[in-house]
Amino acid sequence: MLRLTSALVLFQAILCSSFAQFQSLGHAQSFNTTPSHLQIPVVQSTKHGKTEAGYIFVNPLNRTAGTVTPCIFTDDGRLIWYSSSLSFGPLRPQTYQNKTVLTTWIGAVFSQGLGWGFVSVLDDTYTVIHNVTLEDQSFQTFNHTPYQSYMDFHESQVTDDGSILVTALNITPADMSSVGGPNAGFVIDSLFYEIDIATNKVLFSWSGLNHTSQIPMNNSMLPLTSTISGNGSSFEQPWGYFHMNSVAKYGSNYLISSRMLCTLFLIGPDGNVIWRLSGIGGGDFRLGMNTHFCYQHDARILHQDSKKFTITLHDNGDTEYDNNTVSRALVLDLDMTTKLVTVNRSLRNPHNPIFAVSQGSYQTLLNGHVLTGHGAFPVIEEFDAQGNITMTFQFGSTYETSTYRAYKSPWHPNPAAPPVAVAYTGHGTDVYMSWNGATDVESWNVYAGSNVASLAKATSIPNGGFETSVNLAKQFGMVQVEAVRSNGSTMRSIVVKVTSPP
Repeated sequence: MLRLTSALVLFQAILCSSFAQFQSLGHAQSFNTTPSHLQIPVVQSTKHGKTEAGYIFVNPLNRTAGTVTPCIFTDDGRLIWYSSSLSFGPLRPQTYQNKTVLTTWIGAVFSQGLGWGFVSVLDDTYTVIHNVTLEDQSFQTFNHTPYQSYMDFHESQVTDDGSILVTALNITPADMSSVGGPNAGFVIDSLFYEIDIATNKVLFSWSGLNHTSQIPMNNSMLPLTSTISGNGSSFEQPWGYFHMNSVAKYGSNYLISSRMLCTLFLIGPDGNVIWRLSGIGGGDFRLGMNTHFCYQHDARILHQDSKKFTITLHDNGDTEYDNNTVSRALVLDLDMTTKLVTVNRSLRNPHNPIFAVSQGSYQTLLNGHVLTGHGAFPVIEEFDAQGNITMTFQFGSTYETSTYRAYKSPWHPNPAAPPVAVAYTGHGTDVYMSWNGATDVESWNVYAGSNVASLAKATSIPNGGFETSVNLAKQFGMVQVEAVRSNGSTMRSIVVKVTSPP
């Protein structure tokens, strides 16, 4: 079960100057057929052009309530699915063993982006089929508490080989004298692992602290004094100089992103750095016009050959202590002969600039479309091949809602759990019905009676969204509903007793 601590005041401090550009949508939606404690964000989706087909996958964090409610929406903003038991990490559709699955991270979250937990893999019935764990008792945690698994929430990339790439954080003693810190200081070591999903066997691991000869600490942009990190003076105040936030595998190499170094690294199978791309100084490359980036997230290789790499990322440009640069979706071309970096695409809404001080994602869609999530700022944008914005998808209040990443994908689920019915007495009988996670309900049959034995079909009605309601003119004692899918198959709820309204 996810545990959010009071240390989430870190996120409550995120106030962006672009908030004024967007209307606050309120706290949460409420339904009769969902648990009352859920914080399902209010959504406003505005279409500016033709969008690619697919559903929106998010993990909205409500910082005021301290809750996370993974959700799937249509790109028009209608709720499809929620979970009351999953977690902070990205809710992500991926391919595993030639089938589409969902992955998400479950664990404990603390300040500085610290977290320890595991990744759950769900099939198309929303049933957990694997829990991927990293069991290593050598990890040192923020609160000295042992956990069943030590991976963090920043990455959960499934590979074509049936493995998964995850990140991890370990509080580790280190010499910080090169950055003006103590000789016997404490840092947050950023690590990544490749783990076989079926067996939990570690196939590869890498540690930033083990490669300081190639990636020195003094390359970090993180001050020793900041509101988002400790200064390294004690175990309880570790300095998070690296902050790895994405990993992807290409052949036998790995592309990793360091937020606080504003740098991407290509890591070879021996663990050594093949090349580095710094968004500030270039690293092993020369930065062309408008190619600078910093505090980036979700870096991926879109194309590579012997002459050129094309890389996508979410360029935050901002962090909690330095937030005066407009965030954007960025595609860079790296010429491997001349070492020149040029802009392939730079995408942002010129009318509503966004300053996302943390988190974010870049997803390549079909037909040249791009989906970008702005992390701490609760807006998702879709752009077409010409760079025109085609959708603005805002969820929740700008001062309290965020999602680490956002994704868009087709999804054809077959929920294992049945529909839910709730019925209240009133002027007749008010019946509410929903089938959490179903995407293809066309209509509902409603059965009512004074008892179970007398249940009979009372009406049929079209599906009205996540939750459909109908008023029956008579008062009944028992109700059951039946969802009718587009393929003609049906699924019934349990029989429920009609009660007084709450």
